[in-house]
Amino acid sequence: MVGACLHALLARARSPPRPAGPPRRSYPLGIWINRQRTVYAAGTLTGLRVQRLEGLGMVWDYADEAFDEGLAAARAYFADHGTLAAPQTATAPDRPVGQWLSNQRRPGFLAGHPERAEALAAIEPDWNPAWPLDWQRHYAGVRESLTAGAKLDELIPGVTIHGRDSSQGCRAPFGVPAGGSTAPCTRSPTTVMPAPG
Repeated sequence: MVGACLHALLARARSPPRPAGPPRRSYPLGIWINRQRTVYAAGTLTGLRVQRLEGLGMVWDYADEAFDEGLAAARAYFADHGTLAAPQTATAPDRPVGQWLSNQRRPGFLAGHPERAEALAAIEPDWNPAWPLDWQRHYAGVRESLTAGAKLDELIPGVTIHGRDSSQGCRAPFGVPAGGSTAPCTRSPTTVMPAPG
C-alpha cells in the first residue's frame, strides 16, 4: 500500500496537471499523507520513508513551513527598509509581510515558540517594540538617511523619507505637540532618536 501511494505521488508530481473531474473512488492521497505526518510526529516513521517523502518535498508541519516563509520575507523587507516595522499592507517580495509581522506581534501569538521570537530578534532586536511602530519606521528612515551621508540639521519639517515627514517621528514619542519644536531630534548623530522610555 505504501509503495503504491508513493508511486502515485511521484507520478502526480511528474505529470502535467489534469482538469478537475468527478472524485475518484480510490484511497485519497491526502488521507495517506496526513497519516504519514501523524506517524512522523510520533517518531515511528522509518528513515528511508522519511528520506523518500522529503525528496518529494513533504511538508511535515505547515505552521513551521509558513513561519519559515514569513521569516524569509521579513529578512527581505529588512534588507530593503532597515526595519521590521512594516505597515500591514507591506509585501516582500510577493508575500504579505506586513500582515504576517502584525500577526507575530499579537499578544500570545508566539507563546510556546520562543525560537520564533528569537529568529525575528536576530533580524532586528526591536522587531516588536514597546513604542509605536510608526515611530520605529521614522527612526529607521532617519538612521538610513544619516548613514547615507545626510546631516541631522538637514532633516527639517517638510523633508520626506520614504514618503514621511522626517520630523514627525521625532516629536511624537517625546510628547512634543504637533506644532512644537523638533529639538528632541537634534541629538548627536551617534545617539539620534533613541528609543523612547
